[in-house]
Amino acid sequence: MSDPYQISFAQAFLCSAFAACFAEFCTIPLDTAKVRLQLQKKVGIDDGVGLPKYKGSLGTVKTIAREEGISALWKGIVPGLHRQCLYGGLRIWVI
Repeated sequence: MSDPYQISFAQAFLCSAFAACFAEFCTIPLDTAKVRLQLQKKVGIDDGVGLPKYKGSLGTVKTIAREEGISALWKGIVPGLHRQCLYGGLRIWVI
């Protein structure tokens, strides 16, 4: 007799993929801020350029939302969701 609590591979794949996509959607604004901070040029004392545009993760999120709109925090979400669907879903199959 089969176990009624056993889920199929398709159900496990879909649940895993959904969870991974939800996590990606929630964390991509901070990832966007992290990348902007990493790409920001270091400002030296003698450069005369002024202060850096972004300061800290939350400050970067606020600056992006104010200057580019709130949707700019989710730039790149489509490829991220594709990646998470495949990796998150397949992770169940491999393990």
